[in-house]
Amino acid sequence: MSRQGLPPGEPEIPGIAAILGMDHTAALAFIGPLAGWLLAALISLIPTVRPVLTSSGSQGPGFLFIVIFATVVGWAIALMRVYSIRSLFNRGIPALGQVCSCRSYRTGVHVDYRYAYHGRPYQASAELLANERSRQIQVGDSVGLVVDPARPNIALIRDLYL
Repeated sequence: MSRQGLPPGEPEIPGIAAILGMDHTAALAFIGPLAGWLLAALISLIPTVRPVLTSSGSQGPGFLFIVIFATVVGWAIALMRVYSIRSLFNRGIPALGQVCSCRSYRTGVHVDYRYAYHGRPYQASAELLANERSRQIQVGDSVGLVVDPARPNIALIRDLYL
């Protein structure tokens, strides 16, 4: 058995919380609508602003309609991203890569890494949420990857998701 109690040969697949805690796109697509609902709730407490939530006058749909639309679109994007990452971990091939550049910004970390698959060199990148694990990555670090065998130009940093 592996460290997570899986039979030998079974792939380790990250959970939804692990993906939302590391993947910049999935996290923002999930959290953005929540911020919209919080703002809608706060606006509804101010009587003079409350009509903005539902009006559909000449200025377009009300804020509430926009929040509903953003929720549907945002959560669909988050769901697709979670599904694609879990699918890649399920069918992917382990590989070793090396970080060739790393840039931090306020909410995230952009990482470029190189690796070889079947003797051919590849380079990929990742947009990660800025957290303790992602900010520890440095240029020159060796990182465990999972490579898509059907499209070897796609690889994720396995070590960060598990």
